[in-house]
Amino acid sequence: MTKRDSKINWWKKSRLIGVATGATLLLSAPSWAQQPMPGQQERPGQQQRPEIERGFERAEGMGEQGMRELRDEVHNLRMNYATRAFGEYVNDFQRDNAFAQHTDIYATRGLRHMSHTLGALIRPGDEQLMRTQQQLHERVSQLEDMPREQRRNQPQMLQQAFNEAAGLLVNIQRQYYPQFDQQAQQIIQSVQGIQADQPLTAQAQQVNTFFVRASLAMERMAQSPMDFVGGGPIEQPGMEPGLQDDLDPTEPGLQRDPLDDPMPGTMPDTMPDTMDDDPLQPEDPTGDEPMDPADPMDPMGPGDPMGPGPMD
Repeated sequence: MTKRDSKINWWKKSRLIGVATGATLLLSAPSWAQQPMPGQQERPGQQQRPEIERGFERAEGMGEQGMRELRDEVHNLRMNYATRAFGEYVNDFQRDNAFAQHTDIYATRGLRHMSHTLGALIRPGDEQLMRTQQQLHERVSQLEDMPREQRRNQPQMLQQAFNEAAGLLVNIQRQYYPQFDQQAQQIIQSVQGIQADQPLTAQAQQVNTFFVRASLAMERMAQSPMDFVGGGPIEQPGMEPGLQDDLDPTEPGLQRDPLDDPMPGTMPDTMPDTMDDDPLQPEDPTGDEPMDPADPMDPMGPGDPMGPGPMD
């Protein structure tokens, strides 16, 4: 390789890194992390998208494949940022001593956070899910614009927003990550525990259960980044597809399995906590794994491809 070729390659890599860095900074701007106050009309993501699109258009010479790969990288960064922000919000409110008294505030702002995060999880170009997410944004905006007393006296409106958020989350999960269908069932079960005919302050634990499970589900999806170029989620070697559990089990707050103990007023959790599709078999009391005579790779079975052995 000549010096000229080396300089050209270096220049292309530098431009790719620059475009990716600029797009990432746009996505992680402080305005994204700030919690909107009631009455604000901004819709997160609408003002960012044109700037990002113009940034991609300026990235000449990368080719269609390079552009798609860059979009995937930015989307995966956005997913991780949004899901972590939502998890931190759930953690912080659980530490509030006045948790039950502020459940309506927690629920409304949590739904706004969740709507942001679901928008980050939707694959670019998926117009149907994007329209559903925009409808959820509008629903949450109506709740934010209400006087607090009206929200307290009309819990059915909050329950409707919870149902829409849960429905969108389950649709995203089943469309992009079908291997997590068991968690989708737990989300449905959690949202069914929030009753429209009861004051929200009496359902603090039910609301918390839903948000915790939603946070864990979205975090797991974000840690299973979609490879839009190749199609399908990227599997981590040696791990369950998409699972990258980096949470500290000794850290207070949000834990990987915070819902082992049943909460009063909630529906019994009949779904097993394990995400394994193939449950472990009972241990052999002899300590030896049973041989399968029908297995051609089993030295005890017929047709051993390795040839006769000491057991044949």
